[in-house]
Amino acid sequence: MNPVARNPRPNPFIGPRSYRPGEAIHGREIETRKLVNLLCAERIVLLHSPSGSGKTSLIQAALVPEMRDRRGFHVRPAARVNRLPPAPINAGNRYVFSVLSSLEAAFPEADQIPERELATMGFRDYLARRPRPADREFELFIFDQFEEILTLAPADTAGRAGFFAALGELLRDRTRWALFAMREEFLGALAPHVGPIPDRLSTTFRLDLLDAPAAKKVLMGAMPPGVVFKDEAADRLVDDLRAVQVQQSDGTMRTEPGRYVEPVQLQVVAFRLWANLSPDDQSIEVADVTALGEVGDALGAYYAGRVAQIAADTGVAERDVREWCGGRLITKQGIRGQVPMGPDQGLRDEAVRDLEDAYLIRGEKRAGITWYELSHDRLIEPVRKDNAAWFEANLGLFEKRTRQWVAEGRPDGLLLRGKDLREAEREAAGGRSSIDEQDLLERSIRARAARQSQSQALRRVRVLVACMLLAAAAAASVGWKA
Repeated sequence: MNPVARNPRPNPFIGPRSYRPGEAIHGREIETRKLVNLLCAERIVLLHSPSGSGKTSLIQAALVPEMRDRRGFHVRPAARVNRLPPAPINAGNRYVFSVLSSLEAAFPEADQIPERELATMGFRDYLARRPRPADREFELFIFDQFEEILTLAPADTAGRAGFFAALGELLRDRTRWALFAMREEFLGALAPHVGPIPDRLSTTFRLDLLDAPAAKKVLMGAMPPGVVFKDEAADRLVDDLRAVQVQQSDGTMRTEPGRYVEPVQLQVVAFRLWANLSPDDQSIEVADVTALGEVGDALGAYYAGRVAQIAADTGVAERDVREWCGGRLITKQGIRGQVPMGPDQGLRDEAVRDLEDAYLIRGEKRAGITWYELSHDRLIEPVRKDNAAWFEANLGLFEKRTRQWVAEGRPDGLLLRGKDLREAEREAAGGRSSIDEQDLLERSIRARAARQSQSQALRRVRVLVACMLLAAAAAASVGWKA
């Protein structure tokens, strides 16, 4: 049944995207109050968090409305540094141009400054053209996903230096406030660049993932008038989503309640739960959570949709994306594995970035190397289950045999023979083969050649023995006649 058709009421949960301005965000009331107070007191704040904690949501749906309501503040649109000027325009500084392009979004398209002109401006020129309203004494600049200053063009040291110098000049005016938001694994890499900024971004605020009480507030607070999310149903859902796998001393795995819930996973599952309700349901009960089926099914469906989209967007084969997630990021013991970023990471960079943007994986920087892993233990079984179903439905015999051969340690007993080997040779000749498939095919061909060589040698021995027996018989006949 189509879940959207079953419950046509507007879904109060947002799914995997960020909250937008004007949408009510729940479960972050304490963080919002602390961040607003810190920003007002210190003027310049660096907000950092693990990937997927909801920084953008907190900024757009909570912090911006709070700051706009404060007397004397003009809040500029959240800016990014990720946009290049369109060809053939050359900007004086690509990062300054990107920020100014973001700020222009506050104005009607017909009134926006042409990009060719915008590309030649610095912050001072732009603010002379776009001053804050006369009744506002202060203005707030927001730089979202600020880690992009480090990741988009790592070799552009001159451009970064020019941008930070411009930022320092902008923020030396004490009527200007600034919030920088970034993923916390990039804090160390940012440190060498912040010298020109007043206070060197020394005032920081950490946003964590949702703990269990906050996750329950998200579920209950999102309910429209007249609908109740029952306490025990919320507990059931939250406990399932925060479950983690803990390895015991004997090597076995045990499921235990973790401390945190991933905001994206909570929204994905809750979105599906609401869609499955009947149009006249006025409460969400434990039975509704149970009827949802395994929470992993919702996560598996989300994983399947995102992987298919990533394959379509990047041109990377969906099978490769799935094998990387299931084979490299999940160990044989059923726990999360890690893959270092680099030439041997096993998947093209653009596909890895898209998986990270979809909050399916997260990167952690250690000793200058970024290590990728699944974003949460709760994804392990959904990824395995959905991969198994997809491989069964989409792989040919040769591909399936290869997966079995690799899973069982590449034994000689599973090498291809006879009809299966001939079929594998035809499949390999007709399209691209993976490294494992090539390995299985080459070993099977070598084994066949060895068998054929052994068979030929055996035939030669048999012929020689037959000839010797005939010669012996002839000799015996001659001797008898003599």
